[in-house]
Amino acid sequence: MGNQQRFDIDETRAGQSEQPSRTIFRTPSARRRRWLAGAAAILAGALIAYPIFDPADSRARERRAATSTPGNPLADLSDLFRDITVHETMAVVGPTLPPLNLPASIEQIVKVKAGSTVMNALLDVGFDRSDAHNAVSVLASLFDMRSVPAGQPVTVTMTPKVGKDAPSLIAVSLKVSPEKEVIVRRGDKENFVPETVETPLEQGFARAAGTIDDSLYMAAQRANVPELVIMEMIKMFSWDVDFQRDIQPGDKFEVMFERYHDDSGDAVKLGNILFASLTLSGTEYRLYRHTMKDGTVDYFNQSGDSVKKALLRTPIDGAKLTSGFGARKHPILGYTRMHQGVDFGAPAGTPIMAAGDGVIEKAGINSGYGNYVAIRHNGQFTTAYAHLSRFGKGISAGRRVRQGDVIGYVGATGLATGPHLHYEVLENNRQVNPTGVKLPTGVKLKGSDLAHFAAARAKMELQMASTPALPTKTAQNNRQ
Repeated sequence: MGNQQRFDIDETRAGQSEQPSRTIFRTPSARRRRWLAGAAAILAGALIAYPIFDPADSRARERRAATSTPGNPLADLSDLFRDITVHETMAVVGPTLPPLNLPASIEQIVKVKAGSTVMNALLDVGFDRSDAHNAVSVLASLFDMRSVPAGQPVTVTMTPKVGKDAPSLIAVSLKVSPEKEVIVRRGDKENFVPETVETPLEQGFARAAGTIDDSLYMAAQRANVPELVIMEMIKMFSWDVDFQRDIQPGDKFEVMFERYHDDSGDAVKLGNILFASLTLSGTEYRLYRHTMKDGTVDYFNQSGDSVKKALLRTPIDGAKLTSGFGARKHPILGYTRMHQGVDFGAPAGTPIMAAGDGVIEKAGINSGYGNYVAIRHNGQFTTAYAHLSRFGKGISAGRRVRQGDVIGYVGATGLATGPHLHYEVLENNRQVNPTGVKLPTGVKLKGSDLAHFAAARAKMELQMASTPALPTKTAQNNRQ
C-alpha cells in the first residue's frame, strides 16, 4: 500500500484461540474518516430503532440475537462496530455536550433597604458598579431618587449569571406612583435610555356616613374612611369646630371623596374631598370643594363663604384643652398670676401646626416658655407656641410658613409639669383669649362667582345622592 497508513483491526476469529482483541491506534486516512462518519450516521439511526447495544438490557440482547441472520445489515453493522474503540469514534464525530438552555433575560425584584439607595440595591444584586451608576444617573433625570422610600420595589432585568461572570444589567424600572412608572433600558450603543410609562386611572367616587359615639376619627374609621381623608376632613372643619368640646355622642358626619381605580378595578389612589358635613347638636355644617375662575381652590359653605379663616382655632390635632385663658395659680411657681394663653394636653412628640400663614419672628429658648416659636401673620395678629420638645425641620427666624406646616412637637421644656402645648394669640401685640377672639373670614363669593358655585354645588349633590355609602366594618364582619 506504499506510504499509505494502515488502519488494522484484529478480530477474534471462529476456531482460533480466544484472546483479547488488540487494536492498533493509528490516525485514519481522510477516506477512512469519511467512511467511518457515514457508518456512524447509519449506526446512530439503527440504535434509535433497535437498542441492541445495551449489554445491561436482556431484551435488547434477545433482539440482537434474533436479527443476527445472514444478509441482515443491522447484524453486519453490529459486528463491524463491536470492536471500534471510543478513541476512534471520537476522532470521527467529536464529543457531544448538552445544550445550555439559558433564558435570554430574567427579571428580579429587589427592595431598597432602610437608609440605603437604589444604587446600593443594584450593587447587592452583583451588577458592575459603572453600569449601576449609569442606570441610576439616567433614572434621576426622570424622578427625584432622594424621595425613594425604604421598601420601594425595584424591578431589574438582566442576563443570567454564568459561572463567576457578573450578570449584565438590561433595564431598571420603578413604580413611582399608581399611574406612573419610570424605566431605563440599555440602548444599542450600550448606553441607558430613559422612558416614562403613564397608566391612565379611572376616576370614581366614594361616600361614607356615620354616627359619632366617641370621636369623629373613630367613627370615620368604622365607616371605612381612609386615614388621609379623615385628617383632611378634621382640618377642613377645624376653623369653626372645637373637636374637644363641640362634638357630642349622637352627632353625625358624611363625606364624599375621589377614588381612582386601575385596569383591574382596584382602588389605588385617593383624590380630593368633594363634600363633607358635620351635624353637631342638630345643626348641620356643609362644606363643598370649589375651584374659582382664577384657579384658586377652597372649601365653601352653602352661602358661598370660604371656610378658611386667618387662624386655626386649635393648632394641634386630638388635643385636650387642659387650662384656659385667665388668672390661675401657677402649678410650679405656686402663686396666682395671669395665664395669657391656653394649654392643650397631648402626648410628647405630637406635631404642632402653624395656625396661619406668616413669618417666624422667633424660634429658640425663651425663659420659662422653654422651646418657643412666634409667628407674625399680619400687622394685627401673632401666635406663640411654648414648651416644645423640639422644632420642626428648617424652622428658624425669618422663614415663611404656611398654615398647617409642622413647626414643632409637644414637649415639657421650661416651666412645665408635663407635656403640653401653651398657645397664645396676640392681637396688636397684646395677648387675647384664643378661644374667644373674632377671626377675620376668607373669601365671600358674589355675583357670577356665586352663581357658578351654586351650579357646581347642585351637580355635586346629585353625584352624592347616586353614590352608595361604603359598608361599615361591622357590616363587613357580619358578612364574613
